[in-house]
Amino acid sequence: MDIWCGTWRICEEILQKTNSIYACDFSPVSIDVFQKKKILPEKNIFMHAITTTIPFKNDTFDVITSCQVIQHLYLDDLLFSLSELTRVLKQWWIIVASTYNFNHFGFSVFEEIFTNGLYAKRFTPAYIKYLAKQNGLTVKYIWYYSVNPILHWGNNKVNMLLEYILSSIPFVNKYLWKYLFFVLQK
Repeated sequence: MDIWCGTWRICEEILQKTNSIYACDFSPVSIDVFQKKKILPEKNIFMHAITTTIPFKNDTFDVITSCQVIQHLYLDDLLFSLSELTRVLKQWWIIVASTYNFNHFGFSVFEEIFTNGLYAKRFTPAYIKYLAKQNGLTVKYIWYYSVNPILHWGNNKVNMLLEYILSSIPFVNKYLWKYLFFVLQK
């Protein structure tokens, strides 16, 4: 399941590797755009308010993904949503998510409500571990990453290796990369 799917980004990639995926979002506009793309059957796309129970039985999904949304949820909504995701996730399977890394030198957000009403909160590895613990999840992986155009000239394997090495240097990774990627396991 791709939770808070927006208009397609993750689903289109995952669909190439699985025969069944569900996508949900809390925005009627996103759902409408998504349905018009006809990437998934309409029965696999649904609207879901963040503060309501996910309409699936316990232990339904092998993998749940979320791309750059959870940093916009207030703590109570985030904890409720994570408890729901944990409930519908099969035992020993994973939640894969990413957030903006507001520690990146291009951001200055700790916690803010922008003029358009959008809320954003900084995620750190410690905060991810706290959220996981609150929901009985284990942190399997935390990584900083970026799509850095400078590192994508020439040989892609060499560039990926360079990005891997740079993102593993303590204190450099915290400020250099725009995104924080993590995997939680039930």
